[in-house]
Amino acid sequence: MIYDQGQTASYHGRGVAIHGPLPLVDASTVLFLENLAKRHGPVWAAPDAAPLAPQVDLEDLRYMLRRLSCVSQVVDSALTLPLGMPRVNFPPFAVECLAKGLARLAPDDEPIPRECSLTELLADRPDQLVLLTGCFDLIHAGHVRLIEAAAAYGRQPVVAALTSRGIAEQPKNRGDRPLCSMTDRQIILRALRFGARVIFFDGPNSLDIIRSLRPDLWVKSAQDRERSIVQEEARLVESLGGRVLWLPGQDGSSSTAIAQALRTFRIQTSSPGTAKARPAQLNASTR
Repeated sequence: MIYDQGQTASYHGRGVAIHGPLPLVDASTVLFLENLAKRHGPVWAAPDAAPLAPQVDLEDLRYMLRRLSCVSQVVDSALTLPLGMPRVNFPPFAVECLAKGLARLAPDDEPIPRECSLTELLADRPDQLVLLTGCFDLIHAGHVRLIEAAAAYGRQPVVAALTSRGIAEQPKNRGDRPLCSMTDRQIILRALRFGARVIFFDGPNSLDIIRSLRPDLWVKSAQDRERSIVQEEARLVESLGGRVLWLPGQDGSSSTAIAQALRTFRIQTSSPGTAKARPAQLNASTR
């Protein structure tokens, strides 16, 4: 539910409001929100500034927050938060951890979590398997919109994301990716309301995972349709009896552009006369 300016909900003794600047809905932010919901009940969110705009604007942030199962309401302004509800600020570590963390890439020898393995999925394969494949490294609103659209075609869409090693070995990524660990990516994807199942695979493309899973429906952004490897993957899906669903490009979100904005932010906050962020790593799982 979205409340317009001037509308104020009533506070009935449970819940907490969170507001302030929010750069990105990363794993640290998700864990913080989940902890608030566990301790205080319904979480109301009102992000009021986007430090990484235009790469991540307020509408992206509000959209992402609305899709988290731990967030009950998202409003456009702190002025419309329930009167009397306890309030906290979005924690500063979201900016600090991401900006600092980009100086240290996620380890590419990270093991696949057991519950996210192909073996576990094959042992409990959905009757109607809707599959999405890709890097899913620094997860943004574009990724989530694609998953949400896929969820309309299957009760539990499967998001098959490249492992840290698989991302690092992509020719375009060598030396500066992955940005997020598999654990952190799993935290974000599992927190979404769509009930998506997450697995990781090494790549270098989706051909082997398609052969193993034989999806009934493979969902892909139409922006990738002209790539030769994507065309080969689509032909394989169809040859195995599945269908390919091309969805329109969801928005201009880009992991590369967001990463560059974070690096720029890090340079700015490290410049003389600017308060420096406290040292931290990108991995939410270490906190």
